[in-house]
Amino acid sequence: MPTLDLIVRNANLPDGRSGLDIAVAGGKITEITHSLDAEADREIDATGCLVTPPFVDSHFHLDSTLRLGQPRMNESGTLLEGIRLWSELKSSRSRTAPGSFATGPSPAERWRFAVT
Repeated sequence: MPTLDLIVRNANLPDGRSGLDIAVAGGKITEITHSLDAEADREIDATGCLVTPPFVDSHFHLDSTLRLGQPRMNESGTLLEGIRLWSELKSSRSRTAPGSFATGPSPAERWRFAVT
């Protein structure tokens, strides 16, 4: 068996499985099993630790990015307030010319200026 980049030993997983070894090669998990018989350039002892996927989701919504603060900021940060904000924004759009918002250019127009 070729040498792996990383083995995380004795990991506990969020689904309740425990004592597992996680093999990583080329930046990808290649195997999850008990008592992996392999060597790696680096090994981490995860005994007693929970191993999870990243908690950071680095995606963003371009429409929200281009409309930050319009018609106002989402002070609570909740989904319900976000839905109310979009409703307000859509209402302001229906009172203006087609394809534009009362507060400025459309997202497509802003994107065109951002990439030129």
